[in-house]
Amino acid sequence: MSWEAPLASSYKKGKKLKKVIHFDRLDQKGGLKESFISRRYTVRQSAVEIPPPRPNHHPEEDYTDVFLSHAQLYVFADEYDIQQLRVLALEELHATLAIHTLYPERTGDIIALLRYVYANTRKLREGVEDVRNLVTQYVGYEMGMLIKDPAFGDLIIKDGGDLLGDILRMVGQRTS
Repeated sequence: MSWEAPLASSYKKGKKLKKVIHFDRLDQKGGLKESFISRRYTVRQSAVEIPPPRPNHHPEEDYTDVFLSHAQLYVFADEYDIQQLRVLALEELHATLAIHTLYPERTGDIIALLRYVYANTRKLREGVEDVRNLVTQYVGYEMGMLIKDPAFGDLIIKDGGDLLGDILRMVGQRTS
């Protein structure tokens, strides 16, 4: 299955019309990256001892453990209802993703993050800022790169539920 094939079709006066979504243009349309990066939180700002995350500079740098450590701390804090820790973990993951350069060779880092988050958290709660919302927004502006990795398509197909639904909802919002 090709992920660059038309994703939706509609019928008008009996003729089939194909609608092709160009994921690399979604960022230009909605300023998704700028919107993601400009998010501000409160816990991280009040914790003056926390150094800023280090950006990656080369495709050889594996950030899987960095992403997963933040996601695991978020899951722990959510499970035990430690709200400030949950928010701090979310802020740290956001801060890291916001400065991260996604190289084609490193899309697996994000796929591992998505796999963990969707296996260990609950469905998106409307109006609630949570880790699923965060990673879905990140996927939104990096979709052009992620869609080229067959492992991303495999993850969406295998999950087939919440992840697929969240991505389709995000794409629908961006294209409408």
